[in-house]
Amino acid sequence: MAWLIAPYISREEYECPHCKTLPPDFGGEIYNALFDDFSIIRARWDKPIPISSGYRCPAYNKQVGGAGLSIHQFGLALDLDVNSASEVNSLHRVIEEVTPHLRVGKYTGFIHIDSGFSIFPRGSSSWRRGARWDG
Repeated sequence: MAWLIAPYISREEYECPHCKTLPPDFGGEIYNALFDDFSIIRARWDKPIPISSGYRCPAYNKQVGGAGLSIHQFGLALDLDVNSASEVNSLHRVIEEVTPHLRVGKYTGFIHIDSGFSIFPRGSSSWRRGARWDG
């Protein structure tokens, strides 16, 4: 049985796959806000949304080619897997509707969501509420 760290999120899919750890300061309001937003998205989507990437330690982030200041390294990002381009578009619409404040990136086969705007000082001017991009 999977250990849930939040509704709909197992420790296994969120922890770093490289070292099996959680962020060093894991817990508290900053993480709960992202997890609550994911719960809202998941409830509206009304079916499982696999998480392909949550927290990444710096070594793993470098190994997978993540950005130097990837928000995954803070544990405040989730990559959401979907089955098709139409599902990417449908899930993106749901996210826009129910959590417009999240940062969202649309890619082929997955959507990235994060709450990097809650980190101070911000690592980049792109870490703003509601930022959008296509990958």
